[in-house]
Parts: sequence; C-alpha cells; structure tokens
Amino acid sequence: MVSYEENSGSFTGEVSASMLHNLGVEYVVVGHSEQRKKGDTDAIVSKRIKVVLDGGIIAVVCVGEATRDEGGIYLENLKNQVKNSFIDIPKKYVGDIVIAYEPIWAIGAKEAMLTEQIYETSLFVKKVFADLFGAQNGLRLKVLYGGAVNFRNAMDIISIGKVDGLLVGRESVNAPGFVELLKAVDIV
Repeated sequence: MVSYEENSGSFTGEVSASMLHNLGVEYVVVGHSEQRKKGDTDAIVSKRIKVVLDGGIIAVVCVGEATRDEGGIYLENLKNQVKNSFIDIPKKYVGDIVIAYEPIWAIGAKEAMLTEQIYETSLFVKKVFADLFGAQNGLRLKVLYGGAVNFRNAMDIISIGKVDGLLVGRESVNAPGFVELLKAVDIV
C-alpha cells in the first residue's frame, strides 16, 4: 500500500511512491473497494492520489457504489465519492488520472453490470470529473470497468459499454480465461 503520509522513509508494511517510481512502476491502484472496506475514507484516498501523482505515477482511482437502487440514490453516492476523492488534487495532474468504476455489488458476481448501464455510468463519472476539472478534461478522462469481467463479456463491456479498459479481478488469476480475455479485447 502506498503511504500517504511520507514519500520516503521507513514505514513497515507500506511502500512510498518514490520507491515504486524508482522500480519503474507506471500505474498504482488507489481507493480499491477492499482498501475502502478496511477503512480508507475518501479523504485518505485523496491524500494517496496526491502522493502517487507527486511521485510521477499514474493514479488508477477506484470508485463504485455498494448497492444500486431504482431511485438513483447510488448516483449521488458515486458523485460524492468522486468529488471527495479528488479534493485538493491540482488540475495539472488530470492527465495522469484514470478512474476505475467498480460497482461493489458486481465484484465476484455471476454477471457483470449491463453494458448499457456501464456506458451510462461511465458518462456520469466523466461528467462529475468535468465539473471538477473542466469539460475537456472530462472528455479525455479514461474510465475502466471492473466487476465480474471475464473472457465472455469483456468485448461487449468495451465495445457497448464504451469504457477505455478493464479492471480484472478473478479472471486475472485464471490463466486460460485471462488469455482468452486478452484475445477478445485485442479484437476491439
């Protein structure tokens, strides 16, 4: 886990952004649902994002709702999560930010979110980002999708869901399935 308190020094169990940068790491996942479940608040995520970006690494920032309600309250929760996670992040860093939308309720599920809903939600995330950093930056933002991604649905998630990539969990440790997933998205 990237330490958000210091960029270098001795902190058992944590790694500084400068250490990762020196190792050639180009991307770091920040705000993953598993870390949020362990207590990472939006404020902590924001501090980690800043440290990662200050360290010259691209931040892949995870956001996603725990439940999806018919009334649309999840959208307000998602909006607040995005806004609060990017508090105090300077505009100069927007080109080094990727958002991974991972609806928590879809992680480990039998089926991914409907591709049309993925598209709508990725547009919503870009709109919230645009409200924070300007319309052009919202349009350029890369959005990934994660949640029950596998070789059977990967191509549709990218082509119909119109996301820029995938945040693959379970399928990434299934070597044959992961190879098939890579082949499927290579076609798109």
